[in-house]
Amino acid sequence: MSQSIHTLTNNSLGLPSEILLPSTAILAPESVWHYNIGLESDISKNIKLNIEAYYKTATNTVSYKEGSYFVISENSEWEGSVPVGLAKMYGIETQMEFNSKRFKSWLNYTYSYSLRSFDNIFNGQWFDYRFSRRHMVNFILFYKMNDKMNLFFENIYGSGNPYTLPTQLTPDNQLIYEKLNNWELPYYHRIDIGLETKFQSTNVGHEIKFGIYNVMNRKNPFYMTYGSMKKQLLSSDFKYIYVFPFCPQSAIR
Repeated sequence: MSQSIHTLTNNSLGLPSEILLPSTAILAPESVWHYNIGLESDISKNIKLNIEAYYKTATNTVSYKEGSYFVISENSEWEGSVPVGLAKMYGIETQMEFNSKRFKSWLNYTYSYSLRSFDNIFNGQWFDYRFSRRHMVNFILFYKMNDKMNLFFENIYGSGNPYTLPTQLTPDNQLIYEKLNNWELPYYHRIDIGLETKFQSTNVGHEIKFGIYNVMNRKNPFYMTYGSMKKQLLSSDFKYIYVFPFCPQSAIR
């Protein structure tokens, strides 16, 4: 499998960003091999279990090199500023599904690694990619109140995303990065609840959803900043930036 559009990510201090880059005569498309093996079983009349192990390898993956700067234009030869390397991803995914007259639920757990390596970044050492979250647990529950109304509950838990933090500060206040994604943000946890209802009008079906996103109003860090101008690097000067707090929501279609 090949991918002609590359995603260039920046995951150091400040707001994470992504840039989509096209393949060119110099920057070849990303090539991926995917291997997987799985088992699916109906444990009982109402319970189904699925387990799958996977392993992926990729070539011609791209990365953002800390401190680099490039402009994409017709004559800039920007491809030479983009490190190209290897990737490997592997893990185990499990899903248990329960289905009855009134209840329907899914419990998912994933244990995974996502690694990158580039010859001209830290001597080709393998490092965790931005989305290399070791553990992910997701539980979804639907309760059918009647033929037109459902309640739903979703609980999401995951290890924190890897993050790149500086390890040294020069006398002129320049941050030095010794390794990519050398830090892990705190774990992510969110609970959503809601109500779905259906109705008919002039032979057209409608669906209305009311819900609360992050009902516990938990502060899940999105990224970090460093605002100190001191002559030494202090952990107390790193600040978490939080987004998406408790939020009522509704939708109609």
